[in-house]
Amino acid sequence: MFADRDYERKPILQPSGDSPVVTVQNWVERNYSVVNVQFKDRTKLLFDVVCTLTDMEYIVFHATVKTSGEL
Repeated sequence: MFADRDYERKPILQPSGDSPVVTVQNWVERNYSVVNVQFKDRTKLLFDVVCTLTDMEYIVFHATVKTSGEL
């Protein structure tokens, strides 16, 4: 995956109700990465994402939620 740098492409899939779309943007000049998760909202989604990243030994400095559409 890292050799062909396919992680830098825009997502091919559009988010649907059941499958998440995850993109990673590397900001080399600022020495951090941005992880975007598009998924149908549910209770504790942000908490679960942050816990998963920290369990994988990533350092999370900031996390936010942006919602759109109806519930």
